[in-house]
Amino acid sequence: MTEEEIPDKNIFMMCETLNLNALTELPGGYSIRNCKPDELDIWKAMPFDSQDLARAYDKYMTDYFNMVYGEKKELFFAKTLFVCDRQDRPVATCASWKAYDEFYTIQWFKVIKEFEGRGIGRSLLSIVMRNLGISDYPIYLHTQPHSLLVFGRLSFIRILDFCYFLVINLVSEQTTWMNVCQFWRNL
Repeated sequence: MTEEEIPDKNIFMMCETLNLNALTELPGGYSIRNCKPDELDIWKAMPFDSQDLARAYDKYMTDYFNMVYGEKKELFFAKTLFVCDRQDRPVATCASWKAYDEFYTIQWFKVIKEFEGRGIGRSLLSIVMRNLGISDYPIYLHTQPHSLLVFGRLSFIRILDFCYFLVINLVSEQTTWMNVCQFWRNL
């Protein structure tokens, strides 16, 4: 099955303990640093595989950023990492975030498509996961099927198929991320 044939499902996963044997180092030629405030537009575009799609979702990403991180912007920039190439251009991003001030999540993990398959994503997750303490576990994340391998190596297990959740639990055309987040908090 090719990546184009994999359905775009939303999957929730949890990691109770980190598999230390799965951790890797950043490949040569790449560096890690925090996202800077003047790079917010770069961060907002990273989840999308085309500039047209990034432009189409810019307002959504701005609203999301303001709603979730707006009151904690300094913390956002302290927690959000970029992997950069030799010219200091961001090629991947990821953050750990204490959602609702209650549990840690891996958020906005993305490697730009042309840089996938080089070990960048796994090493970025290794860096993020190393920075979390034992008391921060379990760690949760939301992902799609094409990312399951890298998360599985680090001991994340699938806890909820989002499509199943929508059909069984919400059965509503009014379903929003706020509904999903409220369900998540009550798990």
